Amino acid sequence: MAPKTNSGKTELKAVTKKTVQSKAPVAKKAVAAAPKAKKVVKVSTRKAYTRPQFRRPHTYRKPATVKPSNNTKTIKDPMDAFRVVKYPLTTDMAMKKIEENNTLTFIVDSHANKTQIKKAIRKLYQVKTAKVNTLIRPDGLKKA
Repeated sequence: MAPKTNSGKTELKAVTKKTVQSKAPVAKKAVAAAPKAKKVVKVSTRKAYTRPQFRRPHTYRKPATVKPSNNTKTIKDPMDAFRVVKYPLTTDMAMKKIEENNTLTFIVDSHANKTQIKKAIRKLYQVKTAKVNTLIRPDGLKKA
């Protein structure tokens, strides 16, 4: 690597009070006759790449946006009672279960679990459920 040079910078000598007082007439002439300081301009050179691969320089990274709050009290449950229970099943087998076993049969949301189904039926029909049995029918609907 070549040694650094000070070619672009100019040096100014500091003039103190003692030198001005001791050589007052000479100093005034020297200050008046001194050439004006030139404006210093920084000359930048490009860095030579020493690697065989090009590494992209870092660019501007936009700061992250504010995320919504994690307060679970403000987020409402998307599985409300009207989404969980779709409609009651009215086939012959379902009617037979209603008469003989005192059992209601519903088509429910396929993502709902047994506790959600139990709470939804309690809310919609004011009926206390003893047990919830679920199965997924061949057509893809969930029966409870």
